[in-house]
Amino acid sequence: LQFLYFIVTYKKLLSCPAPKGVDTVLAQSNEIMLIQVMHKNDEIVTLNTNCKNIVLLSYLREHLGYDTDVEIDLIPADAAKLQDAKTVPLNLAEQATSYACEVPGIVERGKYALVTVTPDDCGGKVYTSLLTSEEHGSALKTLLENINAARGGKVPPKKKK
Repeated sequence: LQFLYFIVTYKKLLSCPAPKGVDTVLAQSNEIMLIQVMHKNDEIVTLNTNCKNIVLLSYLREHLGYDTDVEIDLIPADAAKLQDAKTVPLNLAEQATSYACEVPGIVERGKYALVTVTPDDCGGKVYTSLLTSEEHGSALKTLLENINAARGGKVPPKKKK
């Protein structure tokens, strides 16, 4: 048990990702706030939010295989089910030096979906879902289209297969 406490403390100080195999123990600890990030076909990555946003985003890019020039962000996953157009992505890149656990909108054991952020012609942002599953991906895509339209952002053209 003392060794496990060392792992928890060590991971808390040095990195964002939760170590494999001890997610349950970490989730029961009061010292670490974990979130789940959904991507691709409802794959889930568990992350420790006791790190700066820039570290969290960098880890996600590296771990999930995105280029460093791709801007990514998180949006609450349940917003897609509710189709709440008032929900906005968390804008973690704009709060790069803040700790992820202190960002409004991030809650303990919350589920978030990964989105890309691209600038539009008018200086706004266009959000695109990185979820490909039918269950969550299509609902999130519709929500993001509504958010983009409400903000005046243009929806990026569909890629030809």
